[in-house]
Amino acid sequence: MPVPTVTWWRKKTTGHIADRKNPLITDVDILLMEYHASGKTDIQRQKILILILYYCTTWLVAKGEKKGSWRRKYVLDLQTEVENELRTPTMINAGGQRIAGNGGVYMKEDPIEILQPRDANAKHNLRAGLNFGRHSANVAEDFIGNLKMKKNLTGYMAELQQEMKSGTGAHDYVDSLKILAAGKAANMRMGYNLTYLSKQERLSRQLSLWPDDAFHLAGWDFPYQTAGGPDDHNIFAMDLMEFIYVADGLAGRVHHSSFMSGKPVLCAGEIRLEAGKIRYISNESGHYRPTTANLMNCVTVLVRKYNVDLSRIKLGDQEAKHEWDSAADFMARGGVPPRRGRIMLNRNRQSA
Repeated sequence: MPVPTVTWWRKKTTGHIADRKNPLITDVDILLMEYHASGKTDIQRQKILILILYYCTTWLVAKGEKKGSWRRKYVLDLQTEVENELRTPTMINAGGQRIAGNGGVYMKEDPIEILQPRDANAKHNLRAGLNFGRHSANVAEDFIGNLKMKKNLTGYMAELQQEMKSGTGAHDYVDSLKILAAGKAANMRMGYNLTYLSKQERLSRQLSLWPDDAFHLAGWDFPYQTAGGPDDHNIFAMDLMEFIYVADGLAGRVHHSSFMSGKPVLCAGEIRLEAGKIRYISNESGHYRPTTANLMNCVTVLVRKYNVDLSRIKLGDQEAKHEWDSAADFMARGGVPPRRGRIMLNRNRQSA
């Protein structure tokens, strides 16, 4: 069947004793109405379909632990019809037009425009500043109002451009979109369980330089030591007051944004201390994504405020994808790697 109407969708997703307050359900109402409204270009209709696909995938990921949900069948039905429509020659041609930049529409790096659920913060008891993957997340109404605006529209990742042009690959662009949507939804779901530290908890994770010239955690008489072997690290964040906070990266719910409740920091990444001495530091943080310049500022603080010996600190620059044997060399070269440097591998990525 063709893409269902909003009447069909509302009828199927409304129960006798169940409400329809879930924003991932009600925003589809808006998108379906706009999809079937007159005056839409193929590119605009394709964008709406991609967003519906994203919403359906998000709902299925969020409800993954509740496979008995009575709405599941209808969400899957809608997702299937949207996929079928996205695979039609008209929609594939619309994708080609977007890649070529026709119609005043340009591609963006972010794979899918995140539509932040209207009541997500209240529903999940989240802080208003939580990063859902985009700093300027939109609700469905905002997206519809911006359909004709350049550079504020749903886009694909650059990798999809060639795939859509060639039509080759193990899966088509619709499958790619589903994969990307599932990944985004999983990241959002992980964010629901994110722990923000209280002021007291944060202070308990603060490193202080003692007269023995070693870093200690608050209340600890002995110098701080990163647990594990030489390749293990803590996560850290340096706040705007130049204080350093550390935590075990294996703690699960504690992430870089946990220290400052998602607020800005000077730098964040990974760190290793041995007997209270910093032996490794990096800017590897998926939340804050510190730049090389941020890392240089952090190292500058380590020298000026904490009087560390840079020659004995190894350093990893995530932005430059380079590992330095010495933070002193990193600073001396202004963060610019030598031509033949070692590429920094993502330690969290497993090879196939």
